[in-house]
Amino acid sequence: MKSSKFLIACALAVSLAGCGDAPKNRPYIYGADSGWLTEMEAKGIKFYDNDGKERECYDLMKSIGFNAARFRVWVQPTNKNGYGPWCDKADVVAKAKRAYDLGYKIMIDFHYSDNWADPGQQRKPEAWDSIADVNALAAAAAEHTKDVLTGLKNAGIDVEWVQIGNETTNGMLKTQSNRSEAALNCDLLTDSGTANYIVVHNAAQKAAKDVFPSCKTIIHFDRGHEWHNFSWGLEKLVKGGAVYDIFGLSIYPDITEKDWYAKNVDSLVANLNKLVEVYGKDVMVCEVGCAWPDTYDARRAVNDIVVRTRDEVPRCLGVFYWEPQCFDGWNGYKMGGFLTNGRPSKLLDAFSGKTQRLPEKEQ
Repeated sequence: MKSSKFLIACALAVSLAGCGDAPKNRPYIYGADSGWLTEMEAKGIKFYDNDGKERECYDLMKSIGFNAARFRVWVQPTNKNGYGPWCDKADVVAKAKRAYDLGYKIMIDFHYSDNWADPGQQRKPEAWDSIADVNALAAAAAEHTKDVLTGLKNAGIDVEWVQIGNETTNGMLKTQSNRSEAALNCDLLTDSGTANYIVVHNAAQKAAKDVFPSCKTIIHFDRGHEWHNFSWGLEKLVKGGAVYDIFGLSIYPDITEKDWYAKNVDSLVANLNKLVEVYGKDVMVCEVGCAWPDTYDARRAVNDIVVRTRDEVPRCLGVFYWEPQCFDGWNGYKMGGFLTNGRPSKLLDAFSGKTQRLPEKEQ
């Protein structure tokens, strides 16, 4: 029998290995969410490398260092409440095929809406709005999940991650009706809504695993630097039996805020490590973006989020930049990573896998 001192020493060594810094040069996801790309291309927008040579966008971003692509999918975006025709099943398969053939790993982000889903709006798809039974709603979500993923599989695309809802911090699939269907809202602010959420989530999660058994499923909340913003909802889901593999967060650093680095970057890193400690699951930054990409503060914010989550959060799998190919206020979005000349800014060097933490002031 081994001595108790030896066993204690072994346990301590394992504990320290799990809590210390991540090993340098470990595999890490440097991801791009480029859902607007086909729409931009349809409007004639082109992309160029730093030598001024026109490049296909995914190929250009791969040369920067991006190795994964995330794609949002809407149910029927051509409906009256939709965004259409972009980000439907066909558009997602077409974009994902282009990225996958270049060696990107693929994440599919199900919004379960005909349009944007985020904490400010989680509108139920028009075709599902009259469903008055939670099991029927779960079946619709599962069927949609299975249909899109089967389309990707049939196109020869392997899906690494499946996100079940987008920034569902307060819930998802909320009807605009005042009828009885409103009782089916998957609203985390109420116990009944949380129960609905878990039924729908678990059905969609199972559907994803049925198509891609080895895929990892993600719960995704916003404002990852504010523990009080998301911790309560995740606690309710876990206690209620929600099944998932990874917890993902968004963060959009506000570099105009006083003490922004501590409030945004330091807090995010601390929160990710705390999530791992509490729940024992892998974590990921599913969205990051920052205004004024040509400024040093923006570059430092994004760089240090990537570098520090990689080097200081052993179970953080990677970071995805939201719409890095955007520039010049495309669709009102001012946090793209390209410059007005269609070339990538230095901010995106963070995704090269070659950078380290930047000093507080530009050298």
